[in-house]
Amino acid sequence: MTAPRTVAELEAIDDRRAAAAIAKDRATLEALIADDLRYTHSSAIVEDKATYIDRACTGWYDYKAGDRTAYPSETVEAMLVEERKRLGVTPRQVSDEEIVNRLLLAM
Repeated sequence: MTAPRTVAELEAIDDRRAAAAIAKDRATLEALIADDLRYTHSSAIVEDKATYIDRACTGWYDYKAGDRTAYPSETVEAMLVEERKRLGVTPRQVSDEEIVNRLLLAM
């Protein structure tokens, strides 16, 4: 059995994971992430280890060191364009007011 890790050890491991995600370093992510990973996003989408690593290394998630800015992913944008074509959907701007109204109407 592995001894419990300290907070500092866990932070160091997560720093390595974050650096590997930024670098799209598949080998390091494979080594750091448990085989039984089940990662649940705030959107309720669940990923296993293979899916998480594949998405982290192919542009699904675009990370930059020390920066929490959202960066458009060319890979994801291409997927969205194809899905819009398939569904016949035309993208449009959604105002802040429309978002608030939709949220309030749902209550």
